[in-house]
Parts: sequence; structure tokens; C-alpha cells
Amino acid sequence: MSASESHGHEASARLANGVAHHVNNLLTVIVGNLDMLSAACRADADDVARLDRIRSAVAQGARLTDELLALSRGRILQREAVGLSYAVRESLHLLGHRFVEPVRLETRFADDLPRVLTDRTLFTQVIVNLLLNALEALPDGGTVRITTRRAWSEDLARLSEYPPTGAFVVLEVEDDGVGMSATTLDRAFEPFFTTRDPAIHTGLGLAVVHGLMVQGGGHVFLDSAPNHGTRVTLLLPVADAPGGPPGGA
Repeated sequence: MSASESHGHEASARLANGVAHHVNNLLTVIVGNLDMLSAACRADADDVARLDRIRSAVAQGARLTDELLALSRGRILQREAVGLSYAVRESLHLLGHRFVEPVRLETRFADDLPRVLTDRTLFTQVIVNLLLNALEALPDGGTVRITTRRAWSEDLARLSEYPPTGAFVVLEVEDDGVGMSATTLDRAFEPFFTTRDPAIHTGLGLAVVHGLMVQGGGHVFLDSAPNHGTRVTLLLPVADAPGGPPGGA
């Protein structure tokens, strides 16, 4: 691991630990109030159903913070063999309603890819973070392109500092939006760094993406310029897991 990767991993670990503990505290307050509301609403089936949906969302948040705590301690995550194209399609279901005119979505999925080794829950968060960043870069509309493919020689050439072992597949998320300046690009993976309103944007998205890629043995690259859009390239290690359709779940 290079010095820059080591620094990025330590920063992401501190970020994950702090955020997870704060979120867990908030979730505890929510659960306590849900219990009191549930006791008061037992006679109303509709209210009970609404509270159950909230409780389910809280449980999902608790599972995510548990994973972030595992990441911050450097423990092995719950990794499994996942079909890359399948995982991206599933994640798009969460944000499909956001891709409406004047924003266009273009996809090019390779379904003959070997599976990747990743934590399914956290990888979904990675994809969602990248798509949200791309959407926010298109205030006046434009195109978001998502590609899954095998790694090319030029992809691997970018790993010259740390020669790759094994095989990789690629996920690219590209937009033709506002792009980043050289200064912003240099700090893009820095936790809590944001060029947007800090009251709305935490600056955690790309820091989490970077941390999870490093922890999982993958790599992430940014290419961007003002008014020329942004391309995020993820190189994910192929899983040594024979059996099952390569593009499947």
C-alpha cells in the first residue's frame, strides 16, 4: 500500500468510527420514541404500519453503522462474491425516480463478467454515493453514464505504484456536468471536504467510497475538469468463487 493510500485508509477509518457512533446514538433516541408511539397507537392499524416501516428503516441504518464500525477497526467485512452488473442494477432501483428530464441515464452493462469480492451492503452505498454525486453535478440537466466491463491494460497501467495481483473488473460512473477544479480534485477523497453548502452536504460520499475500495483491495480514480464533467473509475478484485452465473446475484 502506498503512503497516500495508507493515509487515506486511516482518515476513512477515523471518519467511519466517529460517524457510526454518532448515528448509533441518534438511532437509539429514535427507537425509544418509536416504542412509546407504538404503545399509544395500537388501535390504529395504519399508524402501526407506518411505525413498522420507520422501525425497519432504523434497523437498516443500524446494520450500516455496524459495518462502518467494522471498517474503522480494520476488521474483515462480510464480503461475498457479487455480480457487478446485477449489483448496479439493484442499486439503480433506489434512485431510478431521480433520473428524469433534463437528466438522462445511459447504461452499458457487461453481463459476462466474473463476480467481484465485496461487502454487498456497503457496495450498494458506494454506488448510491457515486450516482448522487453525478446527479448533483447536473443542476441544469445532462447525462450520467454507468459502465461495467473488464479491466483494460490502460486501467491496470494506472496501478504502476503498486503492481496489481489477480484480475479486476471495472465500474465507471461518468457525468458531463460542472466538473472539478484541480484543487477540488486533489482534496476530493478528504473526509468532510465539500464545495457545496455544508449545512446540506457532509462531504462524506467520496471519502467512504475511497475507504471501502482500499479496505476491499480495490482502487478508485477520479478524472475531472471544470465544465468537462467527472469520471469515477472503480477497479474491483475478481472473486475466486466458481459456480453460478457470472452476472448474477
